[in-house]
Amino acid sequence: MEADVSLSVVTVQELFNGWISQINNSNDVQDLVRLYSKLNQEIALCKQVPVAEFNQAAGDCYQQLLINTLTLSKGRLQKDMRIAAIALSIEATVVARNHQFPKFQGCR
Repeated sequence: MEADVSLSVVTVQELFNGWISQINNSNDVQDLVRLYSKLNQEIALCKQVPVAEFNQAAGDCYQQLLINTLTLSKGRLQKDMRIAAIALSIEATVVARNHQFPKFQGCR
């Protein structure tokens, strides 16, 4: 990927899952207006920023991370591992508030 900044497709999934969950759990019209507006903003962002895909190379990196991180709670870190795998597959640096990424071998 040639872009200086990109989102992982896993991050996009997490963003959308969060908004969809809130939308599905709301019955208040004004809340729905606000939530759909926020979802629309996320969609607009995803149209402007390249999205790094979870392709076969990322899948291979993910498989290796699963093997190398047997001691970590995989269920809790599964999506983080997928993001790390994408970054490893395209030799990218992960920028996140989440401090779990340094635990993944080879991830910077």
